[in-house]
Amino acid sequence: MSKFFFTLFSFLFLYYSFTFAQNTIILLHSDSIVGYKLENKHIRDFIGNVRLQHNDITIHCNKAIHFVDYNKAQLIGRVSIVRDSLVLSSEFIEFDGNTSIANSWSEIVISDYTSKLRAKRGIYNFRSNIAEFFDSVTFQDEKSKLEASAIEFNRKTNVVKALKQVRLETDTLVLICDSLINNRKDGKYFAFSNVKLISKSEPFELFSNYLFYNRNDKFSLSYGNPFIIIKDTISEMKEDSSIIKIDTMFIQSDTISFSSTDDERFNFFGNVKIFKNRLSAIGEDGEINKSKNYGRLNGNPKFWYDSTEFRGDSIFFTINDRRIDYIELIKNAFVLSPSNFDSAYINKIFSDTIAISFYNNEIRTLIGKSNSKTAYFIKNEDSGEILLVNYESDSIKIFFRENEVENVVWYGNVLGEVIPDIIFEKNLEKFYTYPKDFFYRKPKKILF
Repeated sequence: MSKFFFTLFSFLFLYYSFTFAQNTIILLHSDSIVGYKLENKHIRDFIGNVRLQHNDITIHCNKAIHFVDYNKAQLIGRVSIVRDSLVLSSEFIEFDGNTSIANSWSEIVISDYTSKLRAKRGIYNFRSNIAEFFDSVTFQDEKSKLEASAIEFNRKTNVVKALKQVRLETDTLVLICDSLINNRKDGKYFAFSNVKLISKSEPFELFSNYLFYNRNDKFSLSYGNPFIIIKDTISEMKEDSSIIKIDTMFIQSDTISFSSTDDERFNFFGNVKIFKNRLSAIGEDGEINKSKNYGRLNGNPKFWYDSTEFRGDSIFFTINDRRIDYIELIKNAFVLSPSNFDSAYINKIFSDTIAISFYNNEIRTLIGKSNSKTAYFIKNEDSGEILLVNYESDSIKIFFRENEVENVVWYGNVLGEVIPDIIFEKNLEKFYTYPKDFFYRKPKKILF
């Protein structure tokens, strides 16, 4: 039994002796050495062209104060700590040989072949390969530059975590948020709280509480009250002078995704709202294809132009120079607008499909295709009598000038009647069905 304990003790002694020797800070070179004791502890001052060794780490500096009994050192003046491709540099570093941790309270930089991490102060653990940097931190590689109040970088997993006043810039975008996680291996970013994404190539900005961005797949997903702002610069000539105006489109939904693998495409999921100048729209989901300049709204969508409401099972629209210039209401299409002389009277147009063309943000033509029906109110200027005009036809075309109806043409199997108010007011339901939820449900623009 005693032999067993002797063998165990010898093994443990050799193990800890080897471990201690392995972690010991060793002097390789110094121009001069001064040794002394402080509180009965051995201290060595290494001065001039100092080179130290710690396991696989090489240390260079102008001066080092080696606390021998504690296996620690203060490194002073042009400090560089090198391991493989990594170089850590600062003017002052406290190095702990027991934990392999370098701690600097002055400007510190970690660099390798692919990246550079810089801050006013920081800690690097050579065992875990984790850097924790603070105050005016920047992390830069060949593809991006990341700035934050604090950054943690794990060189083993290649994961970067940034906190407070985060700003990421690439060749295509600027991303601002409160915190960010970036997996550099697969190019994935997770942004949290007060997220703002600014495109460098297009005049649009995205805001949300959360954002997932995959740089390699060119895909992003935003949720938590996300909305997009698309700015359009308009030039107008007035009295021989040019006036520049900003016409902005706002798009909100529960979730917004963006992909640019093939086409540049936005997809909107849940409670979609669109606002632009005199236009606004709602739907359950939708998309905007920037490459092919079209968009779509689904799920009981509605569209408003001033006080005129457009409805359909789905709404298709095209965008020219960031302006909506064509809208198509697909299946069960309605156009509803209050009468010019009395808003209590609602003019109606119905067709299986209705197409509306715009020019300079004004309606130019409206074409109803298949099974067209109209019900609108007019006023006899001589007698003041109000007339209800009901027409049915295969199709209809309406021409506009300065947003006022200029001409109406019915095509194929036209049937109609004109009913004076003295008749229809006695029993309006017999001649006219009032549309539900018209106009008063128009959405409000609430972005924050």
